[in-house]
Amino acid sequence: MTSDNNRRQEVKEVLQETKSPEEVYDFFSKIGYSEVKDTSYKRDKEDFDFKKKEGKKIKDIYTVMDFDGNLPVLLIESESLSRGHVNYITERISKNFTNSLLIFTEDYQDYTFVLPQFELQEAGEHKLKITRLQLDVENLFYSDVYALSNIYKEEGKGWRQIWQDWTEAFSIEKVTERFFEDYKEQFFKIRERVLDQGIEVQDAHDFTLQLLSRLMFVYFVDKKGWLEGDGTSYVSWLWKKYVDQGNLGKEDSNFYEEWLRILFLRAFNNKFTGSSSELPEKVKKSFVNAPYLNGDLFRENYLSKLDVELDDEILDEIINEFFEKYNFTIKEDSPVEKEVAVDPQMIGYVYESLSNVAEELQDLDKDPRKEFGIFYTPKEEVYFMVKRSLTEYLNNHTNTSKNKLYRLVFAGSDDEKKEVRESFSEEELEEVKYTLQDMKSVDPACGSGAFLVGIIDVISEILEQVEKKQDSNLNMFEAKKEIIQNSIYGVDVKDWAINASELRLFLQLLIETDVPKEEVQRKALLPNLRANLRVGDSLVQDIDGIFFDLRENQLQGLTKSHMEEME
Repeated sequence: MTSDNNRRQEVKEVLQETKSPEEVYDFFSKIGYSEVKDTSYKRDKEDFDFKKKEGKKIKDIYTVMDFDGNLPVLLIESESLSRGHVNYITERISKNFTNSLLIFTEDYQDYTFVLPQFELQEAGEHKLKITRLQLDVENLFYSDVYALSNIYKEEGKGWRQIWQDWTEAFSIEKVTERFFEDYKEQFFKIRERVLDQGIEVQDAHDFTLQLLSRLMFVYFVDKKGWLEGDGTSYVSWLWKKYVDQGNLGKEDSNFYEEWLRILFLRAFNNKFTGSSSELPEKVKKSFVNAPYLNGDLFRENYLSKLDVELDDEILDEIINEFFEKYNFTIKEDSPVEKEVAVDPQMIGYVYESLSNVAEELQDLDKDPRKEFGIFYTPKEEVYFMVKRSLTEYLNNHTNTSKNKLYRLVFAGSDDEKKEVRESFSEEELEEVKYTLQDMKSVDPACGSGAFLVGIIDVISEILEQVEKKQDSNLNMFEAKKEIIQNSIYGVDVKDWAINASELRLFLQLLIETDVPKEEVQRKALLPNLRANLRVGDSLVQDIDGIFFDLRENQLQGLTKSHMEEME
């Protein structure tokens, strides 16, 4: 093994034993930090001026170490690891430290590592960006171990170099890059198997993309806890059940054909009853109770009907040597909050990078995205454009000053949001709310839905501020569902783009839903979005054989009046 592999193995073994405060301290000692203190070093909660309700949830705050007096590591015993609680505590503690690493835990099995960073936004103005890593010491992912192995201390490094190592270790981009490289390797391996069976290149390409997208989506859905396995990864549990049945290596057994296809095409479409299946009873039950996923990804299509055979060996590799290495999260990153895990925007990235290209992708001298007019827009730029557009829209449709609207739309931390919220009257925020509810937004070249997701996030955050002003809690599921159904529309010339957008909108609802599991088994959680998301060319001048000159108004009579009503 290489030294890097040895280091990762060592870190993994130490993490698996990290089940007490002393062992957290020991972890940092074993990865090279001689500055580690002992558990008698604690911080007074009063130092951080927590709200009473949030402060009650904190049991103890340990100082694990303070490297060079500039990089404190704090271990926080808390009764909650909820996103809101962790964010609030992080914001309060970050007022005392420029740089720090925080480790939250409830039970010394599940941990949330948080790296707060201040980024310069404008002259003299910094915003807090929170990067988190969720960790279960009894179910460690390769991506978790890889990240934490990179905070290993090397001799001779000062605190600035150590801080740089920490920020690189918690880099989302590194996880994304490694996942995509592994994805491409599996993609071409599967596609080659399909091509060897006499399938046309484009069909082989699309079949492979659909298979991997279906599997990836199952991993996202599994994070909601709606798939009944044994508490570990649902796909891995299915595979183990298949192996335990003695199916592996049998000529008349096939995991893809007899298990996965039933899950994809019947269980997720409410078509599985289990009555005529030879599957194990626990697997049947999990299929019967699977959520009803209303979307094109799991509907039977011409690709599903291709005469393709995938042997167990390649499925074993896809599942256990690829997908099982990575942690998944259904929460998409925002510019100020990130998680070291594979998130739903990877669906879009994969589609945009692989969907349009067949043989060309193997030519490393080409950038297929540019050849096909596909460009990846960084999330920070997406959110900036969304917020600027919304600010202008609200300025044109409300009576509130542009400066106040700008602060409302761009507010970052909870403290900043509270300050801005209190500067508005209830009447002003009500006007903002109704204006946003009436708004229609169209992305004429939506790609995989990055702008649509950004609009949903930003509008729902503003609506949440309105509700807090009125001392009520926003039902985020219903709010996002209404935005998706009534306010956003997307068009793209590629059907794969519309499929990717639909999946990401589904996951936006999946994050927020408190709908009982039994209800999503009976009816589709997401309504049909084909009225909102359409395959088409936004630049076309030919509609059903009739040519329209975009520079002259050729619309007449009833058609013209209908078009005007839609504006």
